[in-house]
Amino acid sequence: MKRKNKRGSIFGKLIGSYFLFAAVAVITVLVYGVVQLLAFSGGDIDQMNPGALVAEDGTLGSLDVVYRCGGWVECLDEQYRVTRVFGEKQTPQQGYTERELLEATALKNEGNDYWVFWESYDKGSYLFVFPTEAMKLTFTFELEASDMEGAGNAMLAAMVLMLIAEGVLVSLYIYWKIKKPLKQTVEGMQKVTLGKQRVHLSFRAEGEFTEIQDAFNLMIDRLEAEQSEKEKLQKDRQQMLLELSHDLKTPLATIKSSAAALMEGVVAEEEKARYYQTIAAKSDRVNTMADDMFTMLKMESSDYKPTLIRMDFCELVRQICVEHYEEMEQADFSVQIEIPEEPIWVLADEKLLARVAANFITNAVKYNKTGKEISVTVKRERDEAVLVVADDGTRIEESVQQSMFLAFVRGDASRSTSGGTGLGLAIAGGIARKHGGEVGYLYEQGENKFFLRLPCAENT
Repeated sequence: MKRKNKRGSIFGKLIGSYFLFAAVAVITVLVYGVVQLLAFSGGDIDQMNPGALVAEDGTLGSLDVVYRCGGWVECLDEQYRVTRVFGEKQTPQQGYTERELLEATALKNEGNDYWVFWESYDKGSYLFVFPTEAMKLTFTFELEASDMEGAGNAMLAAMVLMLIAEGVLVSLYIYWKIKKPLKQTVEGMQKVTLGKQRVHLSFRAEGEFTEIQDAFNLMIDRLEAEQSEKEKLQKDRQQMLLELSHDLKTPLATIKSSAAALMEGVVAEEEKARYYQTIAAKSDRVNTMADDMFTMLKMESSDYKPTLIRMDFCELVRQICVEHYEEMEQADFSVQIEIPEEPIWVLADEKLLARVAANFITNAVKYNKTGKEISVTVKRERDEAVLVVADDGTRIEESVQQSMFLAFVRGDASRSTSGGTGLGLAIAGGIARKHGGEVGYLYEQGENKFFLRLPCAENT
């Protein structure tokens, strides 16, 4: 039974959080609005604005507020001379320069006894002068209850409408920016779970959702690549079994027919030796194929660990060259061997490593049908021991180079021969990997070069 998630969806939590935040914001704005309404309503505040006391024609309004503060108003002509005073003037100055007026009305009143405000009109100007002590006013508020109630209701209604509008807009925005990408991502995952192929997300998003989309698509690409590789390996295995079955049928059929002929006595006495030789040769071939197959399966197994000992790589290759030297000479090849006297130590399974070196030399003899030279070189490059077996035969085709280290690949037509199992290079590659090294091929300076690289052991 599917358990219901009681914690809710992220979409619902986002909307709920938004409304909670908006409600707190509205309450804050309402409180602030009421305070501001109380602070700037009623009293003498508007009347303390000198500009509000001067009419457009230059006449003055009621100056009661000026008189209550102990201030006065000076009427100036165009040359800034005092022509008339309203109230009781407390200073003797009867004229001003423009600079004096600017300094007096700069609202920088530190240490002065009066605040001065300057208002101009078309025929002159007025100076409103207030004692500094009189500017420290205590304001009273004369708001009627009906005015406060009406203003508060209007502000509350406006805020509620604004909250509703913002809630709808933000809900739509979150749907398109958050819920829709999440929904498509979940649908994509469900398709993958159902085994559908080529599932990719494609939506316009920002920030983390773009990263999720890219990560999802990258994951799908890798899964498809792994699946493709797995199918290829499966196909290669099936092909390998078919090849093995085909290669086994021929020698087994020959063994069976030769044995049957000998049993039925239809073979002449002088031919019996040849029949026995054929049976032995074909048996050796079947045995070689079985051994190669067993070795290759071991190299592919992650559980198989070769027995590694510290050994001299140079001495091992030297022994393999001695064993195959006669074979190379009989094939009429000119042989060059370059192996240093100083040992190069490696950790390796001697039998497996000898098989790789022998395979390289045997292939050079077997597949080189156009050249006459074979070289075997051992050297140390940094922390690696390197074996290179080269021949001057025809260059291997590019298409074959990509697959010749796979099972049952025997090379191109110009280098082909009969009797090989096609597993030699595949086994060599597996052995190299088990030793932490690699095998490879390159063509340079007119030579086919097969190389083996192994990490060197510490000199202890």
